[in-house]
Amino acid sequence: MIGDALKIVIPVALVAAGVSTYLSRQNEMRANAAQQAQAPRSGQAAVPQKASMTSSFNRAELSPDSAGHYNTEVELNGRRINVLVDTGASVLALTAEDADMAGIRPQPSEFTVKMQTANGESRGAYVRVREVRLGNLRVYDVDAVVMQRGASRKSLLGMSFLKKLSGFEVAQGRLILRQ
Repeated sequence: MIGDALKIVIPVALVAAGVSTYLSRQNEMRANAAQQAQAPRSGQAAVPQKASMTSSFNRAELSPDSAGHYNTEVELNGRRINVLVDTGASVLALTAEDADMAGIRPQPSEFTVKMQTANGESRGAYVRVREVRLGNLRVYDVDAVVMQRGASRKSLLGMSFLKKLSGFEVAQGRLILRQ
């Protein structure tokens, strides 16, 4: 009896896995096509696309960009920078250029933190950002790391910011942040 059930369950599971893989690949292909459609033509500079954002007293909502990422603008110490919201990043990770623009300039001797980035192993310097604003949300004393020049092209709004909120979730494709 169990053997008969397995003869049905296993093929159904394999079909479901195949359909899931197919749908995943289709979504990947659509995202890649959207990125290529927005890719700069020869001689043109790439323009980072931000997700759209709405903000109210204690809430911000972000729509994903065409690749499904939540890119947005934040203010660090009163300076605007573009970031990618990344729940997989432990801390707010700033490019050297963005940190410099926000007046955060660690000394070369402070780059002691070993980091693994998409571009390989690098070093970073721990810092604390006095204030990070996202729309009407304000978070104070956010732990961050400044990455060495060339370690990344994008600053990441990681968990050291997100965990100071009262909550965040994705609902109907939008990232909702609450304070």
